Parts: sequence; structure tokens; C-alpha cells
Amino acid sequence: MLMPGFQTAAEDERPDLLPLPSDSFRTPSTDSPFGDINQRSIEELGSFSKIQAPDKAQIISANGSIEYSSDGHTVVYSNPQSGVRLITEDGLDLQSRSVRMNLDSKVAGLEGPVTIYQGEVLILAESAVYDWEKQSVKAKGVKAKIQGLILRSDEASIEVLPNKSQHISFHRPFFTMEDVEQPQAWFGAREVSVRTGETISVDSLSLKVEDNEFRVPLLGWFAFTHSLNPREGYLPMIGSRSTWGAYWLNQYGFLVGNRRVKNGVPTADYLITTRLDARARRGLAVGLDAEELEMAQRYPEMKGLSLYYAQDSDPNINPTNIPREPIDHERYRIALQTYKPLLDKGKFGTLSLATNINILSDRYMLRDFYEELGRTDDKPDNTVRLEWVQPRGQVMFNTRFAPNDYYTSETRFELSGYRVRSIIGNSGIAYETNNTFGFMRQEVPAHLRGEYEFALDQISDPSVRNYYERLLNDHGFFRLNSTHEFSTSLNVLGFLNVTPKLGAAYAGYYNVERAGTDNRFLGYMGCDFDMKLHRTYNSFSLPRYEMRTLTHLIQPYASLSVGSISSSDPLVPQLDSWSSTLSGSTINPMPLDLCSFTGIDSWGDWTIWRMGVHNRFTTLVDGAPRAVLDWNVFFDYNASNPNTPNKFSNLYSLIRFTPTDRLTCRIETQSPVFGNSDGFEQNNLSLDYQPTPWLETSIGLRQLSGHPVLEDSRQTYIQTNLRLNDRYTIAGRWNWDLEEKCLPIQQYSIFRHSGPWHIGATLYFRDNGGKKETGFGISFTLSETGAAVPINFL
Repeated sequence: MLMPGFQTAAEDERPDLLPLPSDSFRTPSTDSPFGDINQRSIEELGSFSKIQAPDKAQIISANGSIEYSSDGHTVVYSNPQSGVRLITEDGLDLQSRSVRMNLDSKVAGLEGPVTIYQGEVLILAESAVYDWEKQSVKAKGVKAKIQGLILRSDEASIEVLPNKSQHISFHRPFFTMEDVEQPQAWFGAREVSVRTGETISVDSLSLKVEDNEFRVPLLGWFAFTHSLNPREGYLPMIGSRSTWGAYWLNQYGFLVGNRRVKNGVPTADYLITTRLDARARRGLAVGLDAEELEMAQRYPEMKGLSLYYAQDSDPNINPTNIPREPIDHERYRIALQTYKPLLDKGKFGTLSLATNINILSDRYMLRDFYEELGRTDDKPDNTVRLEWVQPRGQVMFNTRFAPNDYYTSETRFELSGYRVRSIIGNSGIAYETNNTFGFMRQEVPAHLRGEYEFALDQISDPSVRNYYERLLNDHGFFRLNSTHEFSTSLNVLGFLNVTPKLGAAYAGYYNVERAGTDNRFLGYMGCDFDMKLHRTYNSFSLPRYEMRTLTHLIQPYASLSVGSISSSDPLVPQLDSWSSTLSGSTINPMPLDLCSFTGIDSWGDWTIWRMGVHNRFTTLVDGAPRAVLDWNVFFDYNASNPNTPNKFSNLYSLIRFTPTDRLTCRIETQSPVFGNSDGFEQNNLSLDYQPTPWLETSIGLRQLSGHPVLEDSRQTYIQTNLRLNDRYTIAGRWNWDLEEKCLPIQQYSIFRHSGPWHIGATLYFRDNGGKKETGFGISFTLSETGAAVPINFL
């Protein structure tokens, strides 16, 4: 018996029956389903009988037909033109030319070609059977795209799990990661199983080249499973370094807490990573990292908890020629970097807790086991901060302690309140204040204390003796500071902007060893002057770079800062100080605003003029403004300055040149142009240039000479990446020390894109002051899936 087809109440837009690859992940619309066949009846032997259709599926068809058997136990939906859709309650969307529903066995057979959607999963099949009681699908002649894998298999099955995710299994499939018409390489397996949003499992991996299959050693004889989150599960790193010997670093990650799926990848509240490392020259080490994933996403510098313990079989291995002190075989690192919002009251402020704790067994721990950290900060800070932040300021309790005894640090418990510069009512006067009170103590390592005591016995100059006596003053004391600054903005003659400033401060030091109580009162006056001139050149045009018009903005400026202090005891420790010579500051000039000058322990009498010119050139590229050149040049005139004996500072010049997206040049220099200036010279140059899509280059220069504290140095580097073709890329980096006339760093790499694989090899050489260091690494990375199939040698 044949009945005419039914039309939906509102025609919905549906993808093609067999979508093109560009439509592979377009989820079909499920609006306006084609009725509910449970509400329909058929005529049989003069009576009406209700069809017992599945309650977990819907049928959608437009201008199709329905054919049913005389006993009412079989229903066939047909539509050769636009197809028939079967949509299940768990999200499966099956499309075919016809759907034959057997109401006795509770299965639906779909005539090919069949398209199956599930989230970001696409399966094309020659035929399929849906069991609506078991909520499972079996498909024949399958082609599929799932989690970055492209598979073909004779048979596949889809099962709905109790947590509503799907378990998809492919029997004896071949798969690739190349989303192209003719992939170069295929892999084979006995079975590949995917738990959507969870894991991927591979049983008996093999490699297929043309018509031949090759067993892959280590992975060809057993099954392995890995999470779809590349940081969950097992990841090894294998290589060799001269200071470690051959090494095998192992880590295993666990997702802990509220486990969920985000963007098709499993995630949770926390990631726990365990480590077991073996180094031929140093022995075994174990570690554990705990990371709050949401915090790490918002604040990448916050790494959570990190614990590491190494039983170092040879702790005296020294990559440099600098003599080492004997250290123990038991070496460890305890680090906790967290930021935790505790309370959010909107416009009334937020309360947060931040920790930065770094406890090390010895001064060489970072250099030996965390080289990148040791290169950037080998004397890490240890602080805990509780902070209430409001739109107009903040209140903070800050504590600092010194668990590492190999560098000078401090112990501090301090409460502070800061109000940002803001207008008082409608007065036009801005007010800024900073207030602190706390207990603090200078921490001097024992080996440095002995050096200072020896130097003190040899010195007769009073000012130099005071310097070493301050360093030896490691008794605790209290400090109270209150700083206030008022300012306003004026426009004079229509072109000159003037900002006068007036301020005062108090710093009190109590119970200081050898000094007792020291009260310091400071008066401050300042003024900023600037004007802005501009000119636009409408005739300027560079069609090759799509540039038109050029605007030059020039801003001459000057700042006056004057301070006068009542008195100061030279024996009070200077925990918060600023000095262009003693601190080794180079490219950073001294701040002139009272509340910005954090070196309150080094206050004195000063009168400083800062004068400079800021130039900016902008152009229009595709109608949008672009800053082509930014150049700021300035210097300080020190009528009096307690932090430097020189009348003039160096001349500072800061340049950023970005004519195109492919070229960026930065030049930062300072030099003793004026007579009695800081006396040292510094030049920093970096150039990043991509002349063609297949070549990237970076050139840099670092030069420092004549500095009173830091050693002279001149180093340049060149780094390049050259893509030879679609398969091969070579890269290199060379650092050249112009003073020592040697190459401190040489690094050579080659990468090959072979089918789904990115294969790389790197060889490097280092010269640490005459001590040689070498290393070699090999990496294998799968395209798109990353570590979903975990083969990662580095």
C-alpha cells in the first residue's frame, strides 16, 4: 500500500546528502521535524491500527513517500531526490535515500549512500543499520573524518554510552592525517576506537605503502590508548646532552575534578602530571606538577604547583669554567605560582591571593635541570600577596621570605594602600597616594657576609664603609611610608600643555641596628611640559606596500622633578633603592614622579630635568592607520641627584620601525654624548624579516661597554628558517661573541613533512666560557592530532 509523502510544516535548509569536504562539519538543522509517526495510523481490514514506532528517533522527509506492510510492522520512508533523515535523541543524524523500519526487531535499515553526523564526526557509508533500543549503529563500507583522522574501513559501529558520549569503533581500518584528495601515507590497525571527547585507542599499528603493509616495531604488537587531550596520558622525551648523557624523560598526565568536554577535547578543573626521568650521567629523578587549567588559561605565567626531586649521581658536573662549590646528591625544587580570585564585588572591588614561591636545594639546581628558567631568573623571588583591587586603587598585604641562602634577599611583612591618580570631585586637581607599613629584614648569605666583613676591615673611606655596613645590617626593623602627590593639567597659549605637581612624603625607620629611629620628611615639586605638532603629506604613496598619505607627529617634552629630604641615616639598609650604577640598570631611566619612584630608601635631595622629543610617522594601509616609525629620544640633566654623581645621563634613543607586516626593526641605544654622563654605552638591535613566504630571518646585536658593574660584552645572533619545498625545512641559529671571538651557540635543524608526519632533527653546540656542551634530539609529530597518537621523541 502506498501513500503520498508528507511535507514538513516549514521547509528547513539541509546539507547535501553526500556533503563536500568543506561542509563536513556543518551540523544539520533539526527544526520542523516531519511529524511523529506514533501519532499516525493505517487502515487494515476495515479497522485502524496504531504503528508502534520508536520514541527515540524522528523522521524528516520533504516530498517523499511512505510504504508500509499490510500487517503494519514494516515502514519504509523513501526520497531519492532530497533524502530521508533519521534523527536520534542522542544527537545522531543519519541521512539516506530510504529508511526501512522493522517495528518487531526495532531496527532501521538505511539504503546507501548513507551520511552520519555526530557533532564534528562525519561518516559516509554504503549502508547502515540503526538499533533504536540499543541506541547503536552498524555501518558497512565506511569513510570517516573524526578528531583529525581520516579513516576507511569495511565496518564501523557507533554505540551510545551511559554518559551520552559515543564509542565509535572501526574494524581493520586504514587511516591518515592528510586531509587531501590523495594522501601519501596510510596507517593500518586491527581496530581504532574513539570515545568522543575522551580517548583514542589503536590496536596493532601498521604502515601501508602502496599495496604493502609493514609492521611498526614497538607499536605493531599491542594496543595503546591516549587521551584526545595531548597533555593527558603518557608522553616520553628521549635524547642526549653532554651534561646529562643519554636521557629518557617520562611524564603521565591525569585530568582531575569536574571532567568535561570543551571544543571536542576532554578537560577538567586540574591537570596532575607525574614525572619519572632517567639521565645516564645524573641518575633518576621524580616529579609532580599540579595545574589549575582555568587559571593557567587566564594567567599563563601561573604554573601551579611543581615538585621535583633528583638523586644526582654526579652533582659536580659543571658546564662552565666557573668553579663550583660542593653540593649534596639530593637535589630538589618546590615551586608554587598561583593566582586565586577569592571574592568579586563588581565595582566595589575584587579580593585575590597570589603566590610566587621557589625553594631550591642549591644555587645550581635551575642551571642543571631547568635551563630555560635558570637563564632568565637564577635568583627567583618568594612572595605571597593578598590584594583588594578597586577601580581607584588597591589594598595589599605582601610578604616576602628567603628560603634560598645563596643570594641576597629579604624577609618582609607589609601592608600597603595605593590610590591611582584621579580627579577630586570637579576641582580639576588629581590626587595620588601610596602608603605602606611593615616589618623587614635584610638576608645576607653566609659566604657573602664573610666577603663583606673582610672588605670592611680594609676600607677607610666613610661613604664606602657605610655601604658595606648597610649590607651587613641584617637585624629586622619597621618602616612606615606615606607618599602624596597632587597635579593638574593646563593649556597655555593654545599649544603648550603644562602639568604642575606638588607632593610630600614621610619615611620612618624604627628599631634599626646601629641607627635606632630615623625620620625622613620629603618635599616634592614637579612639572611636565609638552606640545604636539603634526603635518600630513597627502602626496605620499607607496602602491607596492598599499600605503598612502604620511602623517608626522612630533612631540617635544620636558619634565622637572625636585625633591628635598630633611635628613637620612646612612646605616639604614636600602632594601628599596634605585641606582644607575650599583643596581646595574642600563636601558631603564629613573622615574621622576614621586609616587612612581619606588626606591624610597634611597631618597635624597635632587633636581632633575628630563628633555626629549617623541616622533611618530603613520600611514594608511587599506584605509586603516599604521604606525610606521616610532622614535623617542631623551636625556636627563642632573643639577643634583643622590643616585648618580654625573651631571648628565646618557642620551637614550628608542626606535621601532614597522613598514610592513613582514619587517620589524627595534633599536634601543644609550651613549655618553654629553660631557659628564653615565659613561657607558649600550646598543640593542633586533631585526625580523620575512622577504618571501619561504624564508624567515632574525638578526640581533647586544653591545655593552664601560658599565661600572657589568662586564663588557658584544654579541650578535642570526636565526633563519628556510622552507625548501612542501616537505623540507632547514633552520639554524648562530650566536657570535665579538669580545671572545667564538660561537657560544650553534644550532642546526632539519624538518621533513612526510605524509601525516613532521619529522625533525636538531644538533647544537654551546661554548660556556671555554667549556663545550653538545646535544642532539629527534622529534616525530603527527599533523592535526598532535599527540593523540603519542610518538614524541625530543
